[in-house]
Amino acid sequence: MKSLFSALSPNVEKDDLELVRHLIRGRGENYHGAKKLLMNAFSDYMGVEAIAFQSGRSALWAIMRSFSWPKDSEIIISGFTCAAAANPLIWAGLKPIFVDIDESLNINVSFIEKFINPKTKAILVQHTFGLPVNMEQIKNIAERYNLKIIEDCAHSLGASFDDKLTGVWGDASFFSFGRDKIISSIFGGMAVSKDKEIIKRISLIEKRSEALPKSWTRQQLKHPLLVNRWVQPLYGKKEIGRKLLLIFQKLGILSKSMSRDEKKSIPPEIFPAKIPDELAMLALLQLGKIERYNKHRSQLAKYYEKSLKDLPIIMPQKSEGRIYLKFPIIMADRNLADRLLRFLRHNNIYLYDGWKNSPIVPSDVFLPSMKYKIGSCPSAEDLSGRIVNLPTHINISLDDAARISKTIIEFFNSL
Repeated sequence: MKSLFSALSPNVEKDDLELVRHLIRGRGENYHGAKKLLMNAFSDYMGVEAIAFQSGRSALWAIMRSFSWPKDSEIIISGFTCAAAANPLIWAGLKPIFVDIDESLNINVSFIEKFINPKTKAILVQHTFGLPVNMEQIKNIAERYNLKIIEDCAHSLGASFDDKLTGVWGDASFFSFGRDKIISSIFGGMAVSKDKEIIKRISLIEKRSEALPKSWTRQQLKHPLLVNRWVQPLYGKKEIGRKLLLIFQKLGILSKSMSRDEKKSIPPEIFPAKIPDELAMLALLQLGKIERYNKHRSQLAKYYEKSLKDLPIIMPQKSEGRIYLKFPIIMADRNLADRLLRFLRHNNIYLYDGWKNSPIVPSDVFLPSMKYKIGSCPSAEDLSGRIVNLPTHINISLDDAARISKTIIEFFNSL
């Protein structure tokens, strides 16, 4: 039986693998200029200027530094987020202020004003799993208190609110091209702004950033090849594939998406960093597929919604213009969610994607280093334990979605 995954290298198709092989073999070939092509294409897509970085976290750090806020200025941030969003604030000398979420998994906008004080400088708005936050409400709050709006679009490339793309509402925004995002170049990110002065400052930061060694780039390019050739095919065979992945990472053949140090809020040795031209080429190829990718995600979401509608679960909130990086379902309690994941794994369906059991993911981050206090966001802490994310990426077919749905229904029938 084919193994199904929600993570690893979900977006990889044959043309991506062919490009990666070409990039790895291309010793002596000059890919200089790919970064500029990517920035131009992304700017055309968004309608505003864009600056590429090695990661979304580098892009966010550059945005935060471009505003030159005083040390320990406060930034309002969602209580259900990733360390990759919290860390750049801390590394920029700022303080994240976590605000609880509602069942949409987005920040509870009605709570924001309670946390605003003279030290507050901005609201970092995360469009969780592709569901846009009500940006008119955010704009009203920001204007009332003279705050900047930074959009976290790591999950929402292609989503829109009120017919405007996420990423163009705020003063600046950032995107991620990580291995499980809407488009993927294993590592990569983009900073975007319509403010010419901000873009000028971000561009200067990028130019002063260091380039990563070629060995690092080759390590990233190996990820889709080894995962596609060895890890995924062998995952369901006594989880040999998972053990292989751990061996590849331990030997330094592959890297992890987030280092152990970063989970303790310790920045990488080279940070921020430039995006290598090789990864920019991969991101450029993926960007050309974005409409097909997001259409496919919406089709799978509609299927899940129809097939699971009679189950005692909370389904994702509908919104015109939303996309589905994932299709999150909320179970009645944490124990039931864990049991469902085990049941799915027993049926060769691996849906643990890291977005579980912690308000700041991955679940093994050291929360105090992220400036997060347990109990400060009770809804985020509760919902993070009850969530199960169904995959929507291009390598999950409608037949695969049917198998996932059928297995979930079997689980509930067995209770």
